[in-house]
Amino acid sequence: MKAILATPLALAAAITLAPMTATADEQGSFLLGAAVTLDQSNLDDFVDSLNTGVPVGSTDDGLGHNLYLGFKLNPNITLRLGQRRFGDAESDLAGGAGKVELEGDGYYVALDLLYPFTDAFALGATLGNQGIDAKVKVSGPGFSESGSDDARDFFYGVRARYLLGDHGALVAAYERYTFEVDYNDSDDIEFDTFALGLEYTF
Repeated sequence: MKAILATPLALAAAITLAPMTATADEQGSFLLGAAVTLDQSNLDDFVDSLNTGVPVGSTDDGLGHNLYLGFKLNPNITLRLGQRRFGDAESDLAGGAGKVELEGDGYYVALDLLYPFTDAFALGATLGNQGIDAKVKVSGPGFSESGSDDARDFFYGVRARYLLGDHGALVAAYERYTFEVDYNDSDDIEFDTFALGLEYTF
């Protein structure tokens, strides 16, 4: 936890001293954002940890989304509340015996700390807390079994923003999620997420 908090806290100190390059009306303003995400999960390792004895293939990436409402404390610090739909993950069981699928979504709160390198471009870190409702389903010829659980934990990432005019911005991010679920003494569910989206400040 100390390692996760160290970078955002150090960045916050730098941002406090950073020049406020954006216009004054961005201070204390709201924003809406939406992003498409590419989510890579550890579904294959998760299934292996269940000791089923059935080999599982590598997990396919899934497309998800991120929708949020934010509030800019100043041009460099943003608080966001949002909803994440993680991309559905799928792996094949050995010998064509079937497949295993992972679905997950939930709500989060996040703090973005961005340093303005130019008038238009800023780069920084994200620290947040994400909830997830996760469902694992195993299916094949003549059978289907599923289990579900919910969890909540911190996540962190790197975030970049490029201003498009007075109100718009292009946003790119990488985020790392880990969820400890109570599912047959399994490994944690993990996601590596790459996101690309748009923000509108009003």
